[in-house]
Amino acid sequence: MSQTLPQFHKPTFDRSKMYVLVWGGSGCGKTTLASTAPDGKAYIQFDAQGHTSIANRDDIALLDLSGCTFRTAMMEFNKADPFGMKAFILANPYIETIVIDSITTLAFLALQHAVTIAGGKSSIDVPGQNGYGVRNNVMRRVVQSIMQIASETNKHLVIITHDKEGEQDDNGRILEITMSLSSALANDVALRFNEVWFMKDTGTERRIYVRAFGVFKPMKTRMFMTDQGSHFVWHYNADTLTGDGIASWFNQWKENEGKKIPMPKK
Repeated sequence: MSQTLPQFHKPTFDRSKMYVLVWGGSGCGKTTLASTAPDGKAYIQFDAQGHTSIANRDDIALLDLSGCTFRTAMMEFNKADPFGMKAFILANPYIETIVIDSITTLAFLALQHAVTIAGGKSSIDVPGQNGYGVRNNVMRRVVQSIMQIASETNKHLVIITHDKEGEQDDNGRILEITMSLSSALANDVALRFNEVWFMKDTGTERRIYVRAFGVFKPMKTRMFMTDQGSHFVWHYNADTLTGDGIASWFNQWKENEGKKIPMPKK
């Protein structure tokens, strides 16, 4: 029997779901931002007490894995449905978004796993090239597994990670500030997302950067126009749950048939 091959056609905007990677320092609002994604949320927490800032919301189903050992985590991510995430989402159609908080902690669990199988002198304090290499391969598989669940269940996906101390030259000048993953892994993970945002709290306002600036990278966006700058100020009250967020921005983008929308302004 002959197989029908795909045919060329005019591209159309049919992106019904979005994948967002948010990174930044501790306490800058990443968890709160993730909570503004389309309702409801299956919130998979690996960071201890990570849900404190969203405890007043009633649109979140929380799976607290902050006490999970690296052995359990790696065993689960070798399964087709790690931690039963897919089964829960399929059984609860009100879920629209999967949130992972954070892959920084997941990467550390992967590193603990890596040094047990890397051999040689690899240890958690000095993983060495073998240890980091195994960690990176494991994390690629973990991220792919999570994205596969989002794809198969047709849900939005928001993944949170942190930043790391900037790399410096011999004179102490910062060369680059990126995610708390290796540069190669950070870029590889970022390639898989249509939105990569860096978040910063200046002390007076929360800023969301959607394109690289200065020593900060990677960031990218297919949603926002960037001709007027690299960032916008995010106005949101987490106590009253008022203000725009990921869901409202996504709806504007979708209503605009995939054409980029202006960055939010007050």
